[in-house]
Amino acid sequence: MLCDVPCSGDGTLRKNPDIWDSWQPRASASMFPLQLAILTRGLQLLRPGGYLVYSTCSLSPIENEAVLAAALGCSSGLELAPIAPDIPKFISHPGLTSWRVAAHADGSSVSSLAEATEAQAELWRLRPALFPPPPAEAAALRLGNGMRVLPHDNNTGGFFVALIHKADKGARVGVHQVAAPLMRPEDGGTPPVAAKAAAAAAAAAAAAAGVAAAEEEEVVATQEAEAMAAARDSDDGEGEAAVGSQGGGGSEGGGGGGGGGGGGDETAAVEGDNQRERRRKKEDGEGGEWLECTAVPRESEVAAELRRFYGLSADFPWAQLLSCRQHELSRRLYLTSARGAAALACRQLRVLRAGVKAFERDTSAGVGCSLRIVQEGALLLLPYLGRRVVRTSPAGLGAMLRARVIPLPSNRSREADDAGGEPEIAPEIEIAPEIAPDLTEVSAALAACHPNGCCVVACERSATGASGDKQRASRGDEQRSARLAVVVMKYTDKAIIEL
Repeated sequence: MLCDVPCSGDGTLRKNPDIWDSWQPRASASMFPLQLAILTRGLQLLRPGGYLVYSTCSLSPIENEAVLAAALGCSSGLELAPIAPDIPKFISHPGLTSWRVAAHADGSSVSSLAEATEAQAELWRLRPALFPPPPAEAAALRLGNGMRVLPHDNNTGGFFVALIHKADKGARVGVHQVAAPLMRPEDGGTPPVAAKAAAAAAAAAAAAAGVAAAEEEEVVATQEAEAMAAARDSDDGEGEAAVGSQGGGGSEGGGGGGGGGGGGDETAAVEGDNQRERRRKKEDGEGGEWLECTAVPRESEVAAELRRFYGLSADFPWAQLLSCRQHELSRRLYLTSARGAAALACRQLRVLRAGVKAFERDTSAGVGCSLRIVQEGALLLLPYLGRRVVRTSPAGLGAMLRARVIPLPSNRSREADDAGGEPEIAPEIEIAPEIAPDLTEVSAALAACHPNGCCVVACERSATGASGDKQRASRGDEQRSARLAVVVMKYTDKAIIEL
């Protein structure tokens, strides 16, 4: 069983730089209850003798080792099995057995709950389960059997993986008190009446200690609401939507913005940004709302525009190109499989995500189509594109990726090329001398694409034999496939890689 839980996504910072704007040190503490509840339910469903893989794209021990320690610590007959990936030169690191937890606005941390003040514990959502167990218990739980992958070791994203084995007989999966409010009563969760009673008791105790009951209730409600929001907004293991749903933390009394110590203006600004982001996601069909997926009609104006600009072939599967709005075109269009499209035709299903991003609205000035291809869907669309495709060699594509912005020959340069001269590259964009020769052919091909707009640069399926001669695939296969495709926005004087 695979248990890939929603997470803060800090391991994806290299490929998702937008996370830098919304990530907070306390994001991990916000995710902890939901992660623990999902893992607990997964262990309940796991058959005796089976294995469960727990994974996140986060490097925070609060979302990894702490979750495992909490789940295994209240259970029996479960153990962390060692992981030995049989991948040559793949570098990994063992799980942590000790760590500290952030509790200050500057990101500094504490090693135990006793080191934090009551105000810090409330603001940073500190609880005993976030901290490492005693050394002897950590050794007994075999937390070191987890596998941590750091981005710079293998030129990948950062992630955590753990393998849990359930005994053939006698295994018991306990429900931690932190996870109980998020689980159904029949699965060991706290019944709604009991949960409300516990919240009322906590509020009364807080009031007796001099803390307003209303504030305590707000904290409890905020934790549960954000955990459920994270579950709705989390996207495919990447986690950035979950971070966006928590970014402001405005209901916690000024806890937003870069670690929870900002003033009212900063908190209000973060709340405003998060509201705009949630509104944008809702408009895109990505805001955690149930989608009403409808296929783009083959005879619609949008379909005609896509056929004209991209030369879509007659066998393009229009029934599988989806808008996530029922009565109007969404900002993004998604391509799904035939079976997926058939399943979506059943209106009894509630759909949160469907398909791969294929096209999105393009409002750039001077382009010839109102929709451009999204990088995620480039290889899927390539077999159907009759126009706007530039084929290049691995060396040419590598030079493009290094340059990112490709200068295009001017009209005067193309005229010189037609006359037998060398085309000149626009001088205002500096290109490293070692990659300039590889860019000449692809830049000329891009310059010939009219009108301006989205193009796909594809690396052909070809290989170099021992003699150095290229062994090309058949013409039909070459035209409808590629080992790699990169989306490029072509303008009059330059082309920009859209990654």
